[in-house]
Amino acid sequence: MLEPIVDLCASIIEQTSKTAKRYSQVWHGQTTASTDYFNFNSVRERYNNEKDPVDLLYLVCRCVKNAVRFNGGGRFTQSHDKRRLGMAPDKMALAIEGV
Repeated sequence: MLEPIVDLCASIIEQTSKTAKRYSQVWHGQTTASTDYFNFNSVRERYNNEKDPVDLLYLVCRCVKNAVRFNGGGRFTQSHDKRRLGMAPDKMALAIEGV
């Protein structure tokens, strides 16, 4: 179950700029006009199918109480916190570059 976290760490360390840019793209995909409020569900589904570490980073930043949950099949199952947008891309880029 640690593999997704290890992949995320590797992405941050080995592809710092690409990871920050991709996070910004995912984060900016949020919209209040959608019934899929802030596109969390579509990102979660995409992560569960493709295992993109940056999608996992976004999900962790948006999920309820930052509580990461996977089911027995390795699928991310936590729901989103509608009160938060997750870390803004500029702050995330600084955090990623600081690793």
